[in-house]
Amino acid sequence: MSDQNDQKLADLATKISQDSASDAEYKEFFKGLNARLSEINKKVKEVKENNK
Repeated sequence: MSDQNDQKLADLATKISQDSASDAEYKEFFKGLNARLSEINKKVKEVKENNK
C-alpha cells in the first residue's frame, strides 16, 4: 500500500476521533484498514515461512 493510502487512512482516523466522520467515511476507513491488515498478515506469514 502506498504512503498516500496510509495518509488517507490517517486522515479518516482523525475525522473519526473528532466525531466528524460521515457513515461513508467510516466504511471507507474500515475497508482500508482491513486491506492494510490483510497485507500485514501476508507479510507475517511470509516471514514465518522464511524462518522455518
